[in-house]
Amino acid sequence: MEYPYKVGLPMPDELKDRYETEPHEYLVASRAEGLTGVVITRRYDPVHGCYPVKQIIYANADIAGYIDLTANTTLRSGKWMHMTFTTNFPCSPTPNNIDVSKEESDAQKEEYARMKQIFRPNKIYRVKGLPPISRPDLKPFNNEAHMQSFYVLEVLSEGEENEFLQNLLDMWYNPVTLHSGEFGDMVLDKELMWFNVEAQWRRMPFYIRLKLHDENEDAKDGLALLEQFWKKKAAWDKKLRAFAAKQLLTLANDWAENDDEHPGRVWTEESFAKALKNESIIMDTDGSFEMWYDDGGIFFGHAVVISGDVQNGAKKATMEG
Repeated sequence: MEYPYKVGLPMPDELKDRYETEPHEYLVASRAEGLTGVVITRRYDPVHGCYPVKQIIYANADIAGYIDLTANTTLRSGKWMHMTFTTNFPCSPTPNNIDVSKEESDAQKEEYARMKQIFRPNKIYRVKGLPPISRPDLKPFNNEAHMQSFYVLEVLSEGEENEFLQNLLDMWYNPVTLHSGEFGDMVLDKELMWFNVEAQWRRMPFYIRLKLHDENEDAKDGLALLEQFWKKKAAWDKKLRAFAAKQLLTLANDWAENDDEHPGRVWTEESFAKALKNESIIMDTDGSFEMWYDDGGIFFGHAVVISGDVQNGAKKATMEG
């Protein structure tokens, strides 16, 4: 591929108020494995009774982070981060597809295949793009994923070198572990940004997660809090079950009125607490946590989640879908 290389189609009018008008230059750490996205401009044609196939995909190419060279800012990936652009989305010709031939369909497929190969994983690119604008009135454009992205217009070069971005790629493409004297090696889930390990609790699998704010955070203090919690897990478990039973008992008996398999069932705080089954804990490095329980049939298969922190104990109990 020769650079500079223009990416995709000109921005559709309906997207122009989601991004700034003056382009910035970026260095990006690509982890793109093809494209994901949403098909737009697919509108029903009532005259011909079909969906015209001149469709465009609002495509996402995943990245691990970027440096905005124009604004002199850096950003690393949270759960999701991507570059976006628009390109034709291929469709096959059918009797109802009124505005495409087989030749044009084949050309669309070739173009889409080429767009999927523009960005490859584990590489650093220099690109030109438009920064995002927050749109509180538009739900898909008023979230972290949109504000961490930008609209890419042109690829200027491939194979750039940058220590910050290379470190991010190394983190994504090499296993990251945290050793615990209590749990052994915990493996970093790079999408969810938590160290994860499977343990046993009451002879059943139990999942332990230590959540980070970013991949460069020192997890030592958080791990110490998690290990202290685990050493006293029986006492913690007893307190958390009792707290959940007190908080959710009324709701549990409201649900029990609809339990056709156990007519007349009435939950007590004791029977509620006993029914719960340990599933997992997610603890932040500051000691705040969520303890997840299987509901044991109380809410017909929903989860019971108790949130709190190691300093003050339980604060809230909820039923989760």
